[in-house]
Formats: sequence, C-alpha cells, structure tokens
Amino acid sequence: MHFNTRNLILGLLLLLGCVQLAAGSWVHIKAVLAQQLLLRAWEGSLATGLPSKPWPWADTEPIARLQLPRLGVDSIVLRGDHGQSLAFGPGHASASVLPGEPGTTLISGHRDTHFRFMRDVKIGDSLTLIAATGKSQRYQITKTQVVDAEKTQIQAAAANQLLLVTCWPFDSVVPGGPLRFMAIAEPIGEIQLAQIAIR
Repeated sequence: MHFNTRNLILGLLLLLGCVQLAAGSWVHIKAVLAQQLLLRAWEGSLATGLPSKPWPWADTEPIARLQLPRLGVDSIVLRGDHGQSLAFGPGHASASVLPGEPGTTLISGHRDTHFRFMRDVKIGDSLTLIAATGKSQRYQITKTQVVDAEKTQIQAAAANQLLLVTCWPFDSVVPGGPLRFMAIAEPIGEIQLAQIAIR
C-alpha cells in the first residue's frame, strides 16, 4: 500500500510538472505559429493594398515587417502595442507615426519572445522596416539606453527615426516593471519593396 501511495504521489508530481511545462511553452508556441498566420496576412495586404486580418476574430492586422539580418530577425509588426497584439508579435505604438511616414516610429515587443534579440543588438546594426504601403526604409542603430517608462517621455524627432523598445532587465523573473531597453535607429537609405527578398 505504501508503494502505491508513493507512486501515485510521484505520478501526480510528474503530471503537474508536465502541465506547468506545457503552460510555459504555450506562449512561445503561440508566438511562432502566429507569425506564420501573420506572414500570410502581410502578403495578402501587400497584394491587395488593403489591411488583411490574420484570423477572423483578430483585433489587429500587420502594418510592417521588421528585418535585422545579423540576428536572423524577420518579424511582422502589428497595429497597436496592447497586450493582445504583443502576444502575437511586435506592436506599433499608435501615438507614433506609421512606418513609412516621416517622424518617429515606435515598435515594442516582449523581451522573451519576438524582441528576445534586443539583448544582442549592437550600435551599428542595420535593419529594414517595410511599411504596408510597400515603402521600405533602412536604418542603423546609433544608440541604446535603459529608460524609466514612468519618468521618460519620448520626444518625436523631426526626421525619420525608429525606436525599438522592450522590458528590462532581460533576465528578470518578474514581468513588467518600469524599466525599458530602447534601441534608437536612424535612416541610412531608402529602397523599394521589389528589391527585398520576401520569404
């Protein structure tokens, strides 16, 4: 009887561990699968010139594509930077200008999914932001800094500028908090969509 109780307890602990592992992995699995659906919606938007929802009940749609070749980044950027959007990909802050328009564009993402690459960003990295209009802008990261989101107001630049923002510190076990890691990128040239390999 003692042997069966011990096996039952061990079995329940193993089951509980598997459930916890599955729950923790779900965020990452959902993020990867969503990027495939978002890619299809992105291609649909480019083909028709109209916003295309990735799934019927989505409250967002792709508005840009962010590519940073050195780090293998190729992500679809969604309209809005609220929790629902950020669960599926990086999000565009509605208070900033749309990608492809003059001014400051702010894109944010979770440090443990789509913006995990931010811990490896270096000054001098080049990246491309493709707008849903087909206009494409190349940028170079010129500065990185940690800011307190509760005390810092981001000033819009008169010229084109791209801000990439995620939570900081990168390895914190507590989600949220006021600190943000920000990479500031300046334009280095403009290219047309036809010159970019879309895969």
